[in-house]
Amino acid sequence: MGVFIRAAAGGFVGKLLAAVFIAACVAMSFGPDRWVAFIADGAPAFLTPSNARAIFFVAAIIVALLLLMSLLRASSGAKITADQIEYGLAVTGPVLFSDKLGKRKRNIQLGVGLKNVTPHLLRYDVDHMFVSVNGVAMDEPIYDNTGLVLRPGESDVFRYATFKELQLPPESTVIVSTNISYGPPMGGFIRHLKREYACVLRVTATTQNLTFTISGEDWDQPI
Repeated sequence: MGVFIRAAAGGFVGKLLAAVFIAACVAMSFGPDRWVAFIADGAPAFLTPSNARAIFFVAAIIVALLLLMSLLRASSGAKITADQIEYGLAVTGPVLFSDKLGKRKRNIQLGVGLKNVTPHLLRYDVDHMFVSVNGVAMDEPIYDNTGLVLRPGESDVFRYATFKELQLPPESTVIVSTNISYGPPMGGFIRHLKREYACVLRVTATTQNLTFTISGEDWDQPI
């Protein structure tokens, strides 16, 4: 955001200074003789008031032409909008987390791995995520923030609610489904994806293992 503001401010200030310079040169070219005499006072002999007026006039013309060319390039150049840029968000699959507090059973948490696979900043928002374990839907948590801006190539994990390992048999069937909107960091989202995974969660006294395959709906399309 700061880069965009500095660039816009720099362009505006440059054009403003050019306009002020042109106005000053025109004023010196056609203004009262005392203005030119003041500038030419103490200058080399060849810089007569007439020559000074001519130099100011030529300088005004040159800067005006340069400013006009800059404005024409800016207006005729192709304007790239968000829908002309290819945005891609890869869902790398369910991710398993667990933690152990003292001698108590572990909490288990599932999430989905996400990665920005384009050379542009990308913002995503998880519209909905669903997790069921052995046919029982887990309570969907209330999130303070359901999205993030990812740099090119950056990865992130969006986590779901935790549940107790004590509730699970040695092998469980898990369904993970997610709906995600994404697009440029500023403005509206331009793409929407949905991905559903069928997972097998195996839990032993010391380890947890999650294997998965894509099942059900799997699409990524423009909004």
